[in-house]
Amino acid sequence: EEEEGVVVCSFGGPIIFASKDFFDRCIRRAVAAEERRRGEAGGYVVLDCCGVRAMDSSGAGVVKSMLSRLQGQGWHVLLCSASPSLQEDLDRHGVRDALRERGGRVVLGV
Repeated sequence: EEEEGVVVCSFGGPIIFASKDFFDRCIRRAVAAEERRRGEAGGYVVLDCCGVRAMDSSGAGVVKSMLSRLQGQGWHVLLCSASPSLQEDLDRHGVRDALRERGGRVVLGV
């Protein structure tokens, strides 16, 4: 069952240089589809990270850009089910701080 204004995205691999553009396109398409369906922007984007084991600096750059873009459109971003190694990558590359600055958060154990 879908909740209005909530976009849930799962990504099954590392968010790294080789996959960053694909990841960005997936998020853009999912958000655009929800905006078309509702006729308005804003809500929550939930990134299910259970399949994401790593993130490099290129992937982190795309995620931070995505956070800025979505926040500017009225979306709040939550990252859930981040493994301990991914949490380390999020911290190392400043993604967790960027999330907090933009009203998002990393939710553990979901």
